[in-house]
Amino acid sequence: MLLPSSLGYCSWQTHIPGKREESCDASFLRVGCFNDIHARGHRPLPNLLFTDRDVDSEKFSGIRVDWENWEAYVKNIVCRCAERAKAKGYMFFGLQYYGECWASQSEKFTFNIDGLGAGCISSDSKACTPSSKVCVGEEFSLFVYDVLQ
Repeated sequence: MLLPSSLGYCSWQTHIPGKREESCDASFLRVGCFNDIHARGHRPLPNLLFTDRDVDSEKFSGIRVDWENWEAYVKNIVCRCAERAKAKGYMFFGLQYYGECWASQSEKFTFNIDGLGAGCISSDSKACTPSSKVCVGEEFSLFVYDVLQ
C-alpha cells in the first residue's frame, strides 16, 4: 500500500527516524516498489553502484547473492547500498534483480517513470508489505529508498 507523502511522491511511510538496521551507518526512508522496463537511456535509477550478481562486471562487489542466508543477506545489501549511495551524495537508491544496487541524484523522482511495481520481496522471501523492514526488487522491479543525509 502506497500513501501520499509530503515529499512529493508515494512512500510506504514506515521509517523510524534515527533507527538503523544493525550496524548500518546510513539512514533511509522506504519509498516503494517500481517497475523497470530497462529502456535504453531511460532507467528509473540510472547509476549502477555495484552488483552482487555478475562476477564479470567491473561493478562486482566481491560478495555474491547469498540465497542460503537470504534474511541476513537482504539486510546487508540494503545497508551496503545505502552507505554507498550516501557516500557518493545520491538522493535515492534501490535494489533490483535481488543483488544490484542502483542510485540517482535527480530531484525529479525518475524512479517512477515505468510505474508502480509488484515484484518486490522482503527478507522473509515473501511479497514486500508496508510492515516489511527491508525489501529488494526482482528482475524487472526496483525497490527504492530515500537516503537521509
